Amino acid sequence: MIGVKGAENLKLIITTDVGLEKLLCSDVENVFLLQSINIYCIPFENVGISAVIAADSIDPIHLARVATSRYIRGYWAIPIQRVCRASYEDIARTSIDLLLLSTVSRPVKAIGMCRKRGRYIDSCTSLLRYIGNIVESLDLVDVDFRNYEYILRIEVVQDIAGLALYRREDEELFRIRRAT
Repeated sequence: MIGVKGAENLKLIITTDVGLEKLLCSDVENVFLLQSINIYCIPFENVGISAVIAADSIDPIHLARVATSRYIRGYWAIPIQRVCRASYEDIARTSIDLLLLSTVSRPVKAIGMCRKRGRYIDSCTSLLRYIGNIVESLDLVDVDFRNYEYILRIEVVQDIAGLALYRREDEELFRIRRAT
């Protein structure tokens, strides 16, 4: 992890309506309590997100699947596998680490998805172009907008960035079921 003291164990970012962040945390803590998984939820008030902190040994994709299997007041449970400072260079370095440590064969057909909540990154489009050029030049990724197999997700929240690499078909698994 690159310079993100206190956020090393960030495992999920869960989106919700602005103003419901504390209620979302209450829902999330109850869901994981029933599953005997020890987590801590931090509401980012008036931003529409909450962050879930858990032990290093817990798989963030498993946490996302547990969160989406129950009704909570949210929209998306986005897994976070790596955390770094929100700067172009740190995010690029962390992306390379994530790709090198993954079990996917290289070069992997992938696209990048980015969401920024804060002023530390000027533009997701510029960030993705910057990272895409680097990982393609290292022959780690073949950026393919139509036939991609993996998604490199970058979530920038204030001064930190959370990254995850997952299969294309897993994207829909992270959408939270809504009560009808």
